[in-house]
Amino acid sequence: MPRESTRWTPCLTLLEGGIDFEVQERGSILRVTLLGELDRDTVVRLKRWIAPRLVQRGRRIVLDGRQLHHVDYRAVAPLIAWSDQLRGYGHQLLLSGWSTYLKTILLLGDVSPSLVSSVPARRAAS
Repeated sequence: MPRESTRWTPCLTLLEGGIDFEVQERGSILRVTLLGELDRDTVVRLKRWIAPRLVQRGRRIVLDGRQLHHVDYRAVAPLIAWSDQLRGYGHQLLLSGWSTYLKTILLLGDVSPSLVSSVPARRAAS
């Protein structure tokens, strides 16, 4: 049993939007595990779900692409616009675990190369 002085950060795991994404909230970080395909509708639903959780400034929204298989090119523009909006309020939208294939789709959709280059490459399964 933890002592009263033990710091514990709650972790909230929610399945929202069916099979499209899973969200974990821990402190100031919202980790969104994207599942299957990312399309424009998923980006819109994700923005709606995340918006009420951005009351305090300085939140980090991490989009985890390890279970993401495809990004519809029509989702790229809303994703970039959302990143710009978040930055304007002191938040960060970060990408994690995106494959080379997915990063290429983002680059072809005019995503800033600095955003894509900060994404660690997915390791091949052994």
